[in-house]
Amino acid sequence: MLRAALAYRYPHEKATETGIKFTVTAINAMKDGRLPATKFFPEEEVVKGTAYHAVMENVPFTLQSEAETSAFLQKLVEDGLITSEEAADISVKRLFAGVKKIAELVGDKTVYREKSFLLHLPAREAGVADVDDEVEVQGKLDLLAMGEEDAVIVDYKLSAHTREELAVAYRAQLDLYALAVQKSFGVRRIRKYIFVLGRNEVIEL
Repeated sequence: MLRAALAYRYPHEKATETGIKFTVTAINAMKDGRLPATKFFPEEEVVKGTAYHAVMENVPFTLQSEAETSAFLQKLVEDGLITSEEAADISVKRLFAGVKKIAELVGDKTVYREKSFLLHLPAREAGVADVDDEVEVQGKLDLLAMGEEDAVIVDYKLSAHTREELAVAYRAQLDLYALAVQKSFGVRRIRKYIFVLGRNEVIEL
């Protein structure tokens, strides 16, 4: 009897190892989706990802010229969102070209930036454990554009990794974003993109 008790294994033991709350970033890391430390191109090595994200979080997709783009960067400096040094390290020409590309992706849809979400779903579906216990997944979308029956998700990355490396590393993350949008808004036609800052490269997943 004692031997049997000591040998007993709880049939849902895996569930006891599963945390209740996860971030999408943590889940992506658990799936070995993380890339090594970000590699920057030499001309971009002084640009901080946080500064670029601050720019993209505020940039109007209606900019019509490089002059307007330059004025926008100066306004961010005046508002204390980025430093003058960070603004100087961002190419106005590249930024304007990137804004035009993103504007084409979102079209006339309603745009949400830094959109937070909270999901409750089985651990198996979230990819954190091979059990059906419910877990909580939280995350934030860099850019979500909503149409009446479809949506576009854009995730910003500042990296010199290849498009193939980025696609493999972040596919699971974007899949969770799409699931959050599907469950929150009821749309099923969802296009997912990685937008590589600086390179202005669009990677569809």
